[in-house]
Amino acid sequence: TAYDGATFYISINVRMNGEAFDSITTFLNDDGIWTHEFDMAPDDEATITDRFGAPDYDQESGEPAGNRKFDVVLNAHDVGSGEDMREPVTATLFIKPSQFALGEMSFNRASVIEGDTLDITVKAWNEGNYASDVLVVFYVMDSSGDAYSTPEGVKRMTRVASTTVDLMAPKPVLEDQGIYMTWYYATGTWDEAFIPGETVQDFDTVSIYAMINPEPEQQDLDAGHKSQDEYLNQRDDNDANGEIAIVKNKASIPSFAVGILGMSIAALVAAVGASLRREEE
Repeated sequence: TAYDGATFYISINVRMNGEAFDSITTFLNDDGIWTHEFDMAPDDEATITDRFGAPDYDQESGEPAGNRKFDVVLNAHDVGSGEDMREPVTATLFIKPSQFALGEMSFNRASVIEGDTLDITVKAWNEGNYASDVLVVFYVMDSSGDAYSTPEGVKRMTRVASTTVDLMAPKPVLEDQGIYMTWYYATGTWDEAFIPGETVQDFDTVSIYAMINPEPEQQDLDAGHKSQDEYLNQRDDNDANGEIAIVKNKASIPSFAVGILGMSIAALVAAVGASLRREEE
């Protein structure tokens, strides 16, 4: 796609005869072309390095976008002779794609009762180019769930929550700005916690799994989310794991068990009453 963003900043660095050289005149021509001029003696040798500085990231346009290549053509011209230099130099400017990672997973409760809500939070950061609206999805491991392709292989899981990180600046950029917190917190809410499968225990420990930038499902596409460009061979750190204890809700105890419990309590009360009467006599 055509580039639709602010212009790049271009500057040059010159070494003359192996030494630093700063006697350079830079000006903007009427045709919008920047020109850098410096004088050379007939036996001088200069090494010129072009430096391209990207503009600030525009979140609305998503530019400069990652995984984008620009062709750079240097039409070197010898002002003294009025001729183009013999071999025009070409190069490719490549903007690294995003590279997401997930870290520690935490919860807003030490344990949760079935049917209650649970907030699941993971640390997320970006080691590549800027990215907007990055999708993070949370699942519970479930042997009867859907099969998902993950960095750890195919897993059977049930999707329970999702969220997005509005803007993820590159970790190196944040570090360069002296920002200590180079990660973001992504929190999804599991509306009704449940224990996958069946258990005779009053509680069970379930495994929670999270992925950042997974393959979007239909509900994600309907919501306007899309898969982000990313290094496909460096996605092994796109996931996180955690565990939470889920306690059975009292309402889930079978009715016959409630009846037996009620009769037991009634018998206990009757026995206590008979004992008190005997003491009074």
